[in-house]
Amino acid sequence: MFIGRIDEPKSIKSNENYISIYACPEEYCSYYYIDKNKDHKFAEHNEFVYGPYSENQFSVLVSRLGLPSVGSE
Repeated sequence: MFIGRIDEPKSIKSNENYISIYACPEEYCSYYYIDKNKDHKFAEHNEFVYGPYSENQFSVLVSRLGLPSVGSE
């Protein structure tokens, strides 16, 4: 279900509830996450895909939500 949700992914990690993505969809790179529990075939993109976030913003979310840590390399 999650394929094609974020353009130009460079790094992806997953856990039971979330997928963390470092992606460069346009001229700049950012961090995103997908809430697996909210995604379904009729869901709108903005219902379960969150971002873009800076590296610092994403680090806070990793700690707060338990997202898998993903790097820019």
